[in-house]
Amino acid sequence: MAEGTRRVGIVGLGGFSLMSMASTIEPLRAANLIADQPLYELDFLSTQASGRSSVGLQIPGAVPLRGAGRQEFVIVVAGGDPFSVADRNLFEWLREQDEAETTLCGVSGGPVILARAGVMAGYRMTVHWEHRERLVSQFPSLMVSRALYVRDRRRLTCAGGIAPADMMHAMISNDHGSDFAQKVSDWFLHTEIRASTRPQRGSIAARFGSRDKHVQSAIQFMQDSLGDSFSLEDMARNCNLSKRQLTRRFQEDIGTTPMKLAMTLRLETGRDLLGTSSLSVTEIAYALDFSSSAHFTTLFRKHFDETPSNARKRLRQSEKG
Repeated sequence: MAEGTRRVGIVGLGGFSLMSMASTIEPLRAANLIADQPLYELDFLSTQASGRSSVGLQIPGAVPLRGAGRQEFVIVVAGGDPFSVADRNLFEWLREQDEAETTLCGVSGGPVILARAGVMAGYRMTVHWEHRERLVSQFPSLMVSRALYVRDRRRLTCAGGIAPADMMHAMISNDHGSDFAQKVSDWFLHTEIRASTRPQRGSIAARFGSRDKHVQSAIQFMQDSLGDSFSLEDMARNCNLSKRQLTRRFQEDIGTTPMKLAMTLRLETGRDLLGTSSLSVTEIAYALDFSSSAHFTTLFRKHFDETPSNARKRLRQSEKG
């Protein structure tokens, strides 16, 4: 390995997204090409939880975790249901890497793996939005942001998708200067670099067709509080409006009431969790602040015209197909 080369271990767990993986490793490959020297040496590592990507492709030539030697930087890319990974060897190895002062990075569902390995205590982090509520529920002491990526000392966490390209731009810039990092990003026509604090999901205005800033602020409040109990008065106070003013603005702007939309968001999140998590219906109900599983089931059936159990079967069958 050439002097100054950073050794990077890549762990792709079963169901990982090819987009997340490519956005993570391609900037490092391009950096080597543009510099005409090996700035980053990539080691693809295998573990019990390793497997095919979400579209069935598998990275060939991976070596066992402890077979590649000392890593300076380890990146775990995970998709599917990272909460179901139970590879004790992987968790132990990650703890060993932490003790060796290796920088640990999680991408998409990868931050969940780092949390379950017990190496995120005391660090700020982020994760893909579909995993956030469950992660916070299982690890309430963790500091989980909604940012695209977060760097906190020897930890990097990223929401996945194309966000790793922004994270890698920041890392390459830190290692080799902003001018060189821009050359790497330009290689991929990635000319609009997003800051780490940019939100993961599209703007509220675009998603809900809202033009009213107070309505958008209230919807953001709802999304941030899906697992908490809150009232119309709480939302109105957050927007510096009366309950009547906020309700009128909602009706005029998007044709519904604040509490109806809040319930819709909770039910839609519940449906997402039914399809992507192993949480029971009762656990999902309580995580989203329903009074009971029966209450959740009644409202779910009224809204989606099917029970949560039937929805889970249908969603998982469509995923297999």
